[in-house]
Amino acid sequence: MACKRASSFWRVVTLTSAMLLSACGGGDKSVTSALVINGIAVPPEPDKALNQATVAGVDSNGNGVRDDVERLIATQFGTSAPIYAQAMTHAKTLGEALASPSQEASQRHIDVLRCITESKRLSDLKSVTLATLDTATRRTAYALAFAGAVITDEGCSR
Repeated sequence: MACKRASSFWRVVTLTSAMLLSACGGGDKSVTSALVINGIAVPPEPDKALNQATVAGVDSNGNGVRDDVERLIATQFGTSAPIYAQAMTHAKTLGEALASPSQEASQRHIDVLRCITESKRLSDLKSVTLATLDTATRRTAYALAFAGAVITDEGCSR
C-alpha cells in the first residue's frame, strides 16, 4: 500500500511539473511568441538608443532591413504582397547604401527606384525613406551616398 501511495505521489508531481513547464513555454520567448503585423512575422521593436547608435541600426533577423523600418513596412504595405516586396527592397537597398557606401550600393538603390513611375507609389515609399533617415548621422550618410546622383527611367525595362 505504501508503494502504491508513493507511486501516485510521484505521478502527481510529474504531471504537475509537466503542466507548469508547458505553461511557461520552456523559457524561449523568441520561438513561442511570434510578432505578426498584417499576417507578416516581424521582429520586436528595437531599443531606440541602440537602434540609433549606428547608421545600420538593429536588424535582429538579418534580412538587411532595420527592425523598426520592417515593422513600418508591414504596417503600411503588408496587405499587398507586391507593394510590400517593393517597399522591403527599397528599404534594403537604401540601408545598404547608407551603411556600406559605394557607387555600386547607391546604384542598386537607384535601380530599384528607376522604374517606379506611379507618383502615388513614390509618395508611399517616401515614408520608408523618412523612417530610414531618422537621425542626423543617417541623413549625412544619405547625402554622401547619393551626392550628384541622377535618377532617370533610362534602362528601365517595362
